[in-house]
Amino acid sequence: MPEVSIIIPAYNASLYLSQAIESVRRQSVTDWEMIIIDDKSSDNTLAIATNYAATDSRIRVISRSVASGSAFIPRMEGIKAASSPLIAPLDADDALPDNYLEELLRIRRESGARIVYPLIHFLTPSANVPSRDPNGPLLGKVMRGRDSVVLTLDVWRVTCNGGIIPRDLYLEAFRRFGENHNDVNSDESLTRWLLFLADSVIFTSVAYLYRENPDSLTHTISIRRLDILKSCAEVIDLVAENYTQDSEEYFLVHRQMYQQMFDCLRLVSDRRFDKKYLAEAFDRIEIARGRLDFNVLKGRISRHLWEAAQWPLPRLLKFVALRHNIKSAGRKAKSLMARPVKFALNRCRALLLERESEKKIVRAVADLKAGVLPADSESLELYTKYYAPAPDHPLVDTRQISMIICPFDGRIIHGGTTDRLRGVLSTYAEARRRGIPFRISWVSPFRLEDYLEPATFDWRISPEEMIFRKEESYPVVIQDLGNNESEAILKAALDGLHGQIHVYSNSDSQIGHYRELYHELFRPTDRLRKAVDLHRRRLGEEYYAFSFRFAKLLGDFFDVAGEVLPEHKRQSFMDRVAAEFRRLSAEIPADSKILLASDSSTFLEYMKDKDPRIYIVEGAVCHVELGGEQSREDAWLKMFVDQQLIMEAEKVWRLTAKGMYPSGFPRFAAEVGGAVFIDHRF
Repeated sequence: MPEVSIIIPAYNASLYLSQAIESVRRQSVTDWEMIIIDDKSSDNTLAIATNYAATDSRIRVISRSVASGSAFIPRMEGIKAASSPLIAPLDADDALPDNYLEELLRIRRESGARIVYPLIHFLTPSANVPSRDPNGPLLGKVMRGRDSVVLTLDVWRVTCNGGIIPRDLYLEAFRRFGENHNDVNSDESLTRWLLFLADSVIFTSVAYLYRENPDSLTHTISIRRLDILKSCAEVIDLVAENYTQDSEEYFLVHRQMYQQMFDCLRLVSDRRFDKKYLAEAFDRIEIARGRLDFNVLKGRISRHLWEAAQWPLPRLLKFVALRHNIKSAGRKAKSLMARPVKFALNRCRALLLERESEKKIVRAVADLKAGVLPADSESLELYTKYYAPAPDHPLVDTRQISMIICPFDGRIIHGGTTDRLRGVLSTYAEARRRGIPFRISWVSPFRLEDYLEPATFDWRISPEEMIFRKEESYPVVIQDLGNNESEAILKAALDGLHGQIHVYSNSDSQIGHYRELYHELFRPTDRLRKAVDLHRRRLGEEYYAFSFRFAKLLGDFFDVAGEVLPEHKRQSFMDRVAAEFRRLSAEIPADSKILLASDSSTFLEYMKDKDPRIYIVEGAVCHVELGGEQSREDAWLKMFVDQQLIMEAEKVWRLTAKGMYPSGFPRFAAEVGGAVFIDHRF
């Protein structure tokens, strides 16, 4: 029988699983077994685990046929299958120092504590950073388990990742807490039960190497984040059954639920939250609010917030969003006061300009709603320059909007391909909502339908159908504005104008919805699909993508923004970027290809022989708006091929160092394709 069983639930963990396994294999204690539970991963997690099991008899693999949606169920299955009386949980993206097991087992023997917990150290690119003071007063002291529960309520004053925990305690906790849980935060509820059931527990300074994963459900803006409310309700049940109503535990668990309710309302008010889940979110929050004991909170939290927490949810949601904006403004002001005078003055000037811009948006919205193009606007400039005088007798019905058209005709600077596509989809979303016919006239510097053709309806329009007559058509320019401002301008224009509306937009207001909108409008032409399929056969079924946007840095790409590095610095800069790429790509399976996309032909040429896994689509590289002499057909085809291939990748990284440009190209393509996107800045 092994001394300890290490339990690793794993779902799509191929990037980090090898590190976790190797950290266990390096332990100074060798008498262990490892059970890896693959939760129906869609990447090569299972293959990695199986390969290790084939070479190390201490490693076993359990493959689930259905994904559970959380770490709780696979962890439970692993614990039930364990043969040791002691369990050491380990997440698939974390790791252990070499003496981890030795130190925890020693402390457990010497202290007599049933549960021994380590101290989280956050893994960063350059160091391991402890989450708390390693000499803190709570560490190194044995305490009764039920007395330690209070340290996890409202805020976590201890860390409970990893550790050494008796298997029989786990089994009793499963019996008491239940086994059918697929909530994101079920492990937090289980931890409180383990502490409560243990007669003794000790928190130590032994390091547990924790990796904050930006792709995890607990970091994404989604309805699953509201699972925390169910976890809070479960902990309320635990406290209500086992502690008195005048206890600190009872007050803290209700304040925890109160705080989480407000946090969830802030999440729901975020523009990135999918509003189709708003009704479900309100139901969850209402159920959580029903569990609150407002009597125990009265007088111990702000009176105004105590009263607001009992308002109807739509009103409370507006209050939470407003309060969040006010607090953000306060933090911004404090930050200014703490900075040097010169910086503060410059920032104040910027804030004044920002305020003037806000006033301009307000005036523009009012003008558009009144059916007038705003003064001193690019919309009015276009209208004056390109639209013919109004006819004596209108040729079209001017009482309502006949059509919304997104033109890319070279009359203004439209931005890059991603800017254009985001503007099209953001405009289409509002046209669809209002039931207004929608068209795209993309003719500069190429015809869009040469690469993307209509999917669910024909959005193409002939030049003869375009109307450029005053009072029968209007241009509305929505360029380089915040998403809220973009939406406000578009809605005001559609409320107040009539006839044909020509929307020149690069709005990014539909983040989270681009996948659905894109596939309603577009599909690759046969020509593009054949080109993509050729590269897909070379790339294989599973590949990964990295995107680099240097702009003008390397002197080989024409752009309006950024600096050009001196020639003697360009090589060292590319070396630095390549080194970061090698570090990140080290965890990508050796048999998987890596697609590189960049605006720098110099960098692509430099990288092509650095790794046999690297794959680069040949062709010219240029800016769609500023291509100049390089503007030619093979450049446009390569651009769309790169975009389609990024859409179909397993995972997409955007690497950005100081001086590089954080291009929206890979983020947009990843969202449309449903790929995981990682924004890595170094």
